[in-house]
Amino acid sequence: MTGLYNLRFLEESIKERLGNRILSLLMMDLDKIHSINDKHGPKGGDEVIKAAANEIRSSLRSIDIPARLSGDEFAVLLPDTDAENAFKIAERIRTSIENMQVEVPASPSTEETVFIGTRTSIGIAVAPLYANTTEQLMEIADTALRKAKELGRNRVEVYW
Repeated sequence: MTGLYNLRFLEESIKERLGNRILSLLMMDLDKIHSINDKHGPKGGDEVIKAAANEIRSSLRSIDIPARLSGDEFAVLLPDTDAENAFKIAERIRTSIENMQVEVPASPSTEETVFIGTRTSIGIAVAPLYANTTEQLMEIADTALRKAKELGRNRVEVYW
């Protein structure tokens, strides 16, 4: 649906690069996508997810690897990228998604459409600084993502 890589490809890409050089992993969720699905139906949610995937892809460099993990969950592998530069990329993605307007059904039972926006929370993990395995890297990126959500959503948090 999004044209992004899947979880398996992402995990293999991390394994290939771990230990050789620095890399960062972004984990992100669209904020409150369930309320979009409830109000605008699954088609509305899908349109927002596709638009977010396009914003993610257009915010990246050619060496970066974007993936859709499931539903509204995404990840991006940033080879040769330290925490400072990963934060800049994540903030670019966050701002891009915050500014997008997506045409969706006004409700599941109508042909009428409206434009809506959404936001995203992003967690960042850096290897080999804080992780030596794919599982560790994904776990600490998810920890940083949870912190971003706990601190109010629509923000970027780096695991320290």
